[in-house]
Amino acid sequence: MRFVFGSLTIALLGLTPSRGASQDRPYYFYHGLKFGSEAIFNPPTKLLQGGYYILDTDNRSNNPFVVDYEAGFSNVTWNLLHPGAALGEYGWGRFLTSEVLPNPKRRAAQWVPNYFGHILGEGMTYRATEEWFRYYGYRHPARLAMITSLVESLLNEVVENGSYRGTNVDPIADVYIFNPLGILLFQSEKVAAFFSGTLHMAYWPRQLVLDPVSGTLENVGHDFIFKYSIRRSGRVALFASYGTHSLAGLTFGRPQAYSLSLGGGVMAKELVDAEPGRPSRSLTATIVPAVGLFYDKQNSLLVSLIMAPRKDDKVSLNIYPGVLRIGGTSPGFSVTLGGARRLSLGIHFAALPVGLGVHGSP
Repeated sequence: MRFVFGSLTIALLGLTPSRGASQDRPYYFYHGLKFGSEAIFNPPTKLLQGGYYILDTDNRSNNPFVVDYEAGFSNVTWNLLHPGAALGEYGWGRFLTSEVLPNPKRRAAQWVPNYFGHILGEGMTYRATEEWFRYYGYRHPARLAMITSLVESLLNEVVENGSYRGTNVDPIADVYIFNPLGILLFQSEKVAAFFSGTLHMAYWPRQLVLDPVSGTLENVGHDFIFKYSIRRSGRVALFASYGTHSLAGLTFGRPQAYSLSLGGGVMAKELVDAEPGRPSRSLTATIVPAVGLFYDKQNSLLVSLIMAPRKDDKVSLNIYPGVLRIGGTSPGFSVTLGGARRLSLGIHFAALPVGLGVHGSP
């Protein structure tokens, strides 16, 4: 398993472009911008942020090297290969009313990330990845984007499962229902045009950094943002984001120029069992209040500031490539303050999927 999984990951990280790809289809979510969050977007970024974003929660270790991949892979694949048995033990009605159909009960709200994170988020980033491969001249960009999405999805489920052994229906919902729906949806030119042009949807990943001393991944997380203009001039828009945090507010400025967005809402704190007394696991997130300030150019995030009362960090600042220049380069920087880590610093270069970071001890 390690050989197959590692080989797929290395293949994606080491892809080189080739000629012959079609350039006649429009680009909705990737335009080759050399500044901001779009400058750091590439297939490895999607794979790593999507695979490890759960490590951002307070009750999960930030160290990817302590994840029980063997147990996680074994349990996830068993549930995927035996969906009838897994759903029979979990309960078909329980599955439908928590994972599939909208349910107002907070303890049965697993459908929320399925709709917003998997249908919209996975669908949009699949399309952005296909456009990335197409933009740089790779052959078969749709196939490469599909492979990237499949590897990311498997990594996400394995990391989230960890050492747990037993019924786990979350991969069944994600892999068999919601991820395919999202990918199929965003293959439509009309759908992609609507989310790109009318809702100004964008993918804003954080700048992932690795602390070589502790082996931890810092600054994990990503968000999908939406802007809907409420004035004809386009200078004021409704703003919303979903992912590491869920915020709503306003954007001031033009979507195709500079914009300043301010939002308030909640952020995931811990991942817990929604119904701990039952024999099969059903995970949900506890939440804390959060506020965010974002400055972007052409929907590519330049600076973000997030504040939330969490264990590891309470204030998070990201300055993306293209804002500050050092000599002939313009790296990105991340700073987090408060909480268990006291102070974390990171530097990120757009050409690499992971930067370098250091953080203080408690």
